[in-house]
Amino acid sequence: MKKHFITLTTGESFPVEISLGAMLIFKEETGREATEADMGSLSDLIKLLWAGAAAASETAGIAMNYTPQQFANRLTPEELKKWKETYVESQRNEENPEKGEKKRQPGILELFGYAVGVLGMSRTDFCRLSPEQFYWISKAHRDEQERLSRERWEIMRKEAAIIIQPHVKNRITPKSLLPFPWEKGTGHVEEITMEERKRRAEEALRKWG
Repeated sequence: MKKHFITLTTGESFPVEISLGAMLIFKEETGREATEADMGSLSDLIKLLWAGAAAASETAGIAMNYTPQQFANRLTPEELKKWKETYVESQRNEENPEKGEKKRQPGILELFGYAVGVLGMSRTDFCRLSPEQFYWISKAHRDEQERLSRERWEIMRKEAAIIIQPHVKNRITPKSLLPFPWEKGTGHVEEITMEERKRRAEEALRKWG
């Protein structure tokens, strides 16, 4: 959702953006996910708007020290309606980056834990991101981890082929010794146990010996 500006009865104007920071604030305030907010509930609507204003204002370096109740006391129905229409329309037009089977969406605290614990982000960096931006950052990280995993498997396979070759009559290649799923177009890295590796090595010796 693009940044929106809300004007209170005091004349103050605050930016509003439902970033990950806003979702985290909403979670801390209500105990529920921002994605669970009921757009038909005045309380949920105001708290989501307040969270979006609090997060966007902090990012912009603007002081917005109102509690949800204080914020609501200074909010006109017209401003709330205008923001709601903008937000609902943006949600309707937003495309899910991942097509196909619908999966359980992680909660904001799970995303926060992944960002800080795995990606090494600070809370500030995390809170400034939109959900879409975080999706592409985490996808790039997963893709890189998968690339490194494939590379390690391919190195081990090559070493295995070199070790086995002197003990067999026929010439073997790494791919013929152990074809990987991604070479067959599945795109999935197979988890192989030590027992399975041993079994496949023995099978290769019988096959090529």
